[in-house]
Order: sequence, then C-alpha cells, then structure tokens
Amino acid sequence: LDKAAGDPVDIYVNGRRIARGEVLVLNENFCIRVSEIVEPSARTT
Repeated sequence: LDKAAGDPVDIYVNGRRIARGEVLVLNENFCIRVSEIVEPSARTT
C-alpha cells in the first residue's frame, strides 16, 4: 500500500473500479472506509 492514512483510494475488483474510499489505521492495521459505490454504468477498467 503506497498511500497514507487519510488518502483517497479507488477500489478495484476484477480490473473494474467499483468504489472509492479512504485509507484508515485501526488498531495498528490498515483498512479502507468505503465512501462511494460507483454506478454499474460508470465502472471503468
């Protein structure tokens, strides 16, 4: 992971962007809070 806590990230599944989120640190572990789900018609590769 080349992002710092608080940075925005795009979330990809099978090469398609499905969501946007924010990197967090929780109990010394990195995690991502999903903030937006991309509409199926707008999903990109």
